[in-house]
This record gives sequence, C-alpha cells and structure tokens, in this order.
Amino acid sequence: MVELLNFDEYLLSRSIPVRSYDAHITGLESLTHDIRRLEIVTAEPLKFWAGQYADITVPGTGVTRSFSMANPPSRKSRLEFIIKMYPNGAFSSLLNDTLRPLQFRI
Repeated sequence: MVELLNFDEYLLSRSIPVRSYDAHITGLESLTHDIRRLEIVTAEPLKFWAGQYADITVPGTGVTRSFSMANPPSRKSRLEFIIKMYPNGAFSSLLNDTLRPLQFRI
C-alpha cells in the first residue's frame, strides 16, 4: 500500500496532463558566447504553469532534453527557452549548426 502524505487537493486540481505537441523553430538567437534563446511555436496552444518544463525531442536524432519555459504562461503557443551551450552537448551542439526552422515534438 502507498499512502500520499501531505497532498494538496488544490495543487492536484490544477494538474495538467502530459501531452505531445508538434512544433517548429521560429527563432534562434545567441545571447552570449554560450547561451542561446530558442523560440518555438506549437501547432496548438498548450497550458503550463510558471516553472514547468518541456521535453524537446528532435526527430531523426534520438535527442530529447528537458528545458523550462522562459516565457510567461499567457503565451500559449509561442515558447521561449534559454539554453546553455556545452561542448559536444547532444542538444546544445545542434543549436550551433543543425537546428533551423523545422518540425519537432515537445
């Protein structure tokens, strides 16, 4: 038996089910030598709370990474992510030369 201690009914009532969304890149900007701002647009609006994250999967690469949204939840279809670049990073290295406006799933 598992007992959930200290659960908050209000928080549980506000939960958002996990879903997949088709999306495409609309912007990629260098903010510093090792920080990028990635902007994507989803095919349909999504609901999220401040502090939540999305798993971004790049088709054909086998790469999935999790990033917190950097925009307010009021922007439901246009999402921004601030991403630190890492040498030989599986996802961040794609921001240097591979990812351009294209389709992917979050």
